[in-house]
Amino acid sequence: MSNVKRNQNNSEIDDTDIVVLSSDDEASVRPSPSDEQSISVDSDTELPGDFPPVEVCAERCRKFAEVTDTNEALAQFYLQDRNWNLERSIQEYYEDLAERNRGEPPPKIKSAGETSTATGSEVVRLSSSDDDESYEQAVDQKNEELSDDLMKVISWNIDGLDPKNVELRTNNVCSIIKRAQADIAMLQEVTPVTLNLIQQNLESDYHILHSGLSDYFTAILVHKKRIKLGNSRVFEFSSSSMGRKLQVVEVSFKKRHSLFILNTHLESTAEFSDVRKEQLRKCFRNINKIPTDTAVLFAGDLNLRDKELDEIGGIPPGIVDVWAEQGSRPEARYTWDMTRNDNLLWNGSFRPKCRFDRMYYRKSASQETQLRPAYFGLIGIERLLPHRCFPSDHWGLYAHFRLI
Repeated sequence: MSNVKRNQNNSEIDDTDIVVLSSDDEASVRPSPSDEQSISVDSDTELPGDFPPVEVCAERCRKFAEVTDTNEALAQFYLQDRNWNLERSIQEYYEDLAERNRGEPPPKIKSAGETSTATGSEVVRLSSSDDDESYEQAVDQKNEELSDDLMKVISWNIDGLDPKNVELRTNNVCSIIKRAQADIAMLQEVTPVTLNLIQQNLESDYHILHSGLSDYFTAILVHKKRIKLGNSRVFEFSSSSMGRKLQVVEVSFKKRHSLFILNTHLESTAEFSDVRKEQLRKCFRNINKIPTDTAVLFAGDLNLRDKELDEIGGIPPGIVDVWAEQGSRPEARYTWDMTRNDNLLWNGSFRPKCRFDRMYYRKSASQETQLRPAYFGLIGIERLLPHRCFPSDHWGLYAHFRLI
């Protein structure tokens, strides 16, 4: 292996490392080979689950957002918790809205079976123009309250190494980050080309920190108004032949809740299982060395198989898998799913799916206020026209953390 470049902000990870951050200068790192287009999948992949195909999910999100005058991120929040039942999700959204506004009745919702202007199975809201205005104000108020209480986080491998439709796909990733009003976005497989597009789209609203320019790398986006940015540092995995690193940023939410953000892209393919397991061990060790009065959010494309997690002893005490913490919903399980995502060509009738991308959280032990996981779902499930591709070959992770 070639020598590892170092500076005060770029270190090689070993068993003695403690994640203590220094300055936020950019790291200098070596180039890395591209490897993601030839992913090997082992025997723990499973057959498709019993939930709607991606096109149906996307259409129901669109209809929910249209009827409620909200957005598709909120639509996923309701639909995924209600087995993608559109009418039930809309009704319960307005019930929640009425509850927040102290008992005001929800709007009247009519289905296609009733006399209305709806066609097919469409669900519509019937109200006067005055009602429309009042409901728009109520929705704005709800979204403001929601935004005030929640920290919204995205983690996503954006597949920057694939040149097909890369500008269209990356611009859509940026649009999704904006629509979701993400406070933190952890991205993997960013390239110089996609970084430039991200900067053009988002640098007015986000601090954009990356792990160092090379063939591909990670990036963390921090909202300038809602999140206070602290120090940052990049660690290199000494065992990596793919130039993989651990990117760490210290932030504070609402100016009083300190948080460490850890973003990584662990070694790819089944052949590098042992290397990947050791990298994950080191990530967990470093989390446990962070003072317990500080919360930790660790996410990324871990390329992880469930049996590998078992083989290293599982998740350390005090750290939770946010997907599992939020109910282990099957529709939000698989993040690299070739039964639903056809961006990559695959030979053979068997189409694998894996939970490569994961999000872990450790709460603070001593702060008066706590961030607690409140929601977990997937983003990037809509096809992009006219090319009919998805934003990435991975679905993105989207989570809410409530300040209590």
